Amino acid sequence: MKKQSLLSIVAMLVVSASAFASSQPAVSIANISALPTQTVQVPIVLATQGVRLATVRMDIKYDPLLVSNPLVTIGPAGVGKTVSTNTLSSGALRVSLFDVQNTPLSDGTIINIAFTVTSSVTSGSTINLIFDSGTLGACDLETNDVVITSENGVISVN
Repeated sequence: MKKQSLLSIVAMLVVSASAFASSQPAVSIANISALPTQTVQVPIVLATQGVRLATVRMDIKYDPLLVSNPLVTIGPAGVGKTVSTNTLSSGALRVSLFDVQNTPLSDGTIINIAFTVTSSVTSGSTINLIFDSGTLGACDLETNDVVITSENGVISVN
């Protein structure tokens, strides 16, 4: 009987931990295809998981020999919000999205980043777009830090 109760408790803890892990907000970089010299829009997608986020901040790294001229615009889920960008170094872009009225961010494409694939990139190449996990963060409406997960993306060159 004790063994069965202990197993039940362990099973409940495992299920609870899995539910908690999947309920964290997340940002992802969409995987897209492009041709050399083409300018493409790369969506950055937010899944709030019901958490009322006020701000999301991220650094995105890319190879400046493969893509150039990053230009950030607000996506459909970011309409009415403010975006702030800063080029940290060649190949590193910092982006913050927030609302000065302190209304929560919505699920969906919060920003788009336009990149131009350089002419030196050959067909079959993969260009990695990587979140810097050390700077990825979010705040809720009460300005509490919120853990946010991420999924990197790629541009596949045809």
